[in-house]
Amino acid sequence: MATVQKKVSDISGEMADDEEFGALTVKTHPLLDAPCQLDILPPEVAAMKEAGDIVLCAVRLPGEDQARQFAVTLPEFRKVVPDAALEKARGVRGRRART
Repeated sequence: MATVQKKVSDISGEMADDEEFGALTVKTHPLLDAPCQLDILPPEVAAMKEAGDIVLCAVRLPGEDQARQFAVTLPEFRKVVPDAALEKARGVRGRRART
């Protein structure tokens, strides 16, 4: 007698052999407090289109206790923040990042 193990996709519920699966790590999502990982089959994520060049930001405005995180496309970011400003920006630990 032999035991055969099959995995089930977290997205579709489709059953397949273990070696056919990949993993999708969701790092941030409005429903999540922490990253999670899903067992996936490659065709399930093939339809997802990458957003291209994304800039991840956090902004804390005067009077706010916590920063708000957001993502924008690189072209939208460059409309507000020129590349030259980034080249002169200090690092997040108080040191110049590019010196």
